[in-house]
Amino acid sequence: MRTDNYQANVNMPVDTNHATNDEHAVRVVISDMEAAWNRHDVRRFSELFAPNADFVTTVGSRFKGRAEIEQLHATLHASHYKDSHQTAGEVTVRFLRSDVAVAHVPSHTIFGEGKNTIDTLMALVLTKGVGEEWLIAAAQNTISGVPPAFVLDFWKAAAEKANR
Repeated sequence: MRTDNYQANVNMPVDTNHATNDEHAVRVVISDMEAAWNRHDVRRFSELFAPNADFVTTVGSRFKGRAEIEQLHATLHASHYKDSHQTAGEVTVRFLRSDVAVAHVPSHTIFGEGKNTIDTLMALVLTKGVGEEWLIAAAQNTISGVPPAFVLDFWKAAAEKANR
């Protein structure tokens, strides 16, 4: 049951300058993520995640912590994604609290000479830390539409290797 104080807090006016600055900062994180992907800089990519972040792949595999996220992407960028280029679509950002945001990032990834492509929608939860730095706390990547066969083959092989 909600209390009057809770309802009053929900209806408090929002500092639009502060919200605009925070939204810009969140969008910079997303832009940096795309740039790191396209440079195949997995170290920089992983630094955009909180140390205890969660990352769920397009096939539902979960990676816990910045180190696992970096290792996952190092493996990806050393194989099927080594010549990929990603372009983000229209990003939406919504604040759950002043220090927690949800962003949805549609993206189109091209492999090699464009023979293979994949469209995904990534849901991100970002949190603002003590130093006002926004980091990704959780990420869920979902394939939009039917996954290309080469993606399914890659993840099947990766799962078999992990289960050995």
